[in-house]
Amino acid sequence: MDLTYIPEDLSSYTKFGNKSCPPTNCVFHVRVLMYSIRTGAMVITILGNLVIMMSILHFKQLHSPTNFLILSMATMEFLLGFVIMPYSMVLSVESCWYFGDGFCKFHASFDMILRLTSIFHLCSIAVDRFYTVCYHLHYATTMTASMIKRLLAFGWSVPALFSFDLVLSEANVAGMQSYEILVAWFNFCALTFNKVWGMILFTTCFFIPGSIMVGIYNKIFIVSKQHAQ
Repeated sequence: MDLTYIPEDLSSYTKFGNKSCPPTNCVFHVRVLMYSIRTGAMVITILGNLVIMMSILHFKQLHSPTNFLILSMATMEFLLGFVIMPYSMVLSVESCWYFGDGFCKFHASFDMILRLTSIFHLCSIAVDRFYTVCYHLHYATTMTASMIKRLLAFGWSVPALFSFDLVLSEANVAGMQSYEILVAWFNFCALTFNKVWGMILFTTCFFIPGSIMVGIYNKIFIVSKQHAQ
């Protein structure tokens, strides 16, 4: 739903509880198709990552620091498919949130946790590959199992504390009058940020990590090219 558009005539809006839902523009067979596609994507996400998790946990020869990072990332994506995608699917198809304001905040917080954790895992895997290629003689003493455990504990706990605090305090939507109206009158739920937090999160959680990963993989490419020669 567009945050800048607040309709004056609510007669076409269906009631759900004490709030309204906007009328859907999708015909029935289109909605069925959308549900089918999104359900298929959700099942693939859940089962695919479940296979990865079970494989790493079952086979001892896969118990390596790198694979523990992959296991943690697969767990994150499994939770994304199991916890986030079902409710997001209903919201995107129906254009209405049926699950209450309290669960909306939990859903938004958990969604943000998984996004931040995903970025952290990508950076951690890049660092792991960097030590493997560029400092392979020191890899075994640097990227130990205890180091990976500390990285994973940090990578899950910090996003969790930050996300729940930001979303539950509603600091991320402070000053957004249109958002407050939507929440007050409609069954609306979205992970939304004002300009200040949008810029902060873009810089710290996307631009800086992205730049670091580009630099790391560029260094890996240069070293690999030198080794090949």
